[in-house]
Amino acid sequence: RGFQTPLTASHRAVLAELLLPLHRPNEWASFDRQAPVLSLYHKPLEYCILQFLEHQPSLAVKAIQAVLLNFPPPRSASTPKELLLLHELSVFIRYLTPEDFATVLTPLMQRVLGCLSSQNAQLMQAVLQFWKVEHFVELTATKSQVLIPMMMPALIQQGELFWNPTVNRMVAIVLEKLEKVDPATFASTCESLYGGGKGFGAAVVEEEAANRSVKPLAAAPQKAG
Repeated sequence: RGFQTPLTASHRAVLAELLLPLHRPNEWASFDRQAPVLSLYHKPLEYCILQFLEHQPSLAVKAIQAVLLNFPPPRSASTPKELLLLHELSVFIRYLTPEDFATVLTPLMQRVLGCLSSQNAQLMQAVLQFWKVEHFVELTATKSQVLIPMMMPALIQQGELFWNPTVNRMVAIVLEKLEKVDPATFASTCESLYGGGKGFGAAVVEEEAANRSVKPLAAAPQKAG
């Protein structure tokens, strides 16, 4: 908290050479409890990094790049570690300017699309949570003509809903937000991919709403005749 503003070179070195490399371990602290090594110190690590970003938000680019580089490779898959890293990303993106967002756009969206294509409901929910961050929605709006065509196939794989109802509800919300920020690109993308035009996203939302309305009826006790 006693940092100078702007940060000195030595302070920036602490972030780059000491703190960010702490994301590297892929080992387990406890395999039985599915606790990665990172979980032992993740909260204080995130807190320390945020102190740097509060003083110099432009360092968010370096922090995000470091987090993205330290996702476990497929052969060392670790959903718990990936969830911790995705949480950090959702926090760090709040410090990005539109110009900074353009810098990290490609690797960030590669990670987002990878999670959406993973069939892992936990990872899918974690990246869909990004769209609950209003600043992230505003950032994506600046690149909507690129992001909407990129996102649609991953959100609606082959035009079908996902097996997890929570993911489906979150996908419906994201679709609504994508359509709101750029209706023209959304409509043209749906038309080219699915032949559904602007109404495709609305159809997904309506189907989810219908599913939610049916559940209480199905669970209601039957009166004796």
